[in-house]
Amino acid sequence: MALKEQEISSRKMFYIPESAMAEAESKLMDGDIAGITTEIEGLAIQHVVLLIRKEDRIHMLHASSKAEKVVISDQSLEEYLLNNKTANGIMLARPL
Repeated sequence: MALKEQEISSRKMFYIPESAMAEAESKLMDGDIAGITTEIEGLAIQHVVLLIRKEDRIHMLHASSKAEKVVISDQSLEEYLLNNKTANGIMLARPL
């Protein structure tokens, strides 16, 4: 298992940085899966969310530890990233 973790950790990871979120937001779609990325050592993704468009902004449908239930975020994804000290962007998957 340690060898597999080492191999996966050596891969180059691509993500959309928080500084590019305003430009990327128009290309994001309802139902996209986003991994909230972090620079925390040994951790690439700190939270996984579904994206949802609300009032023409992208928000997150996610399991909130604070609310202890699944919620749609009040903040836009961009606001969340800019206000979160450990988040630095997203990795994106789009189900087909």
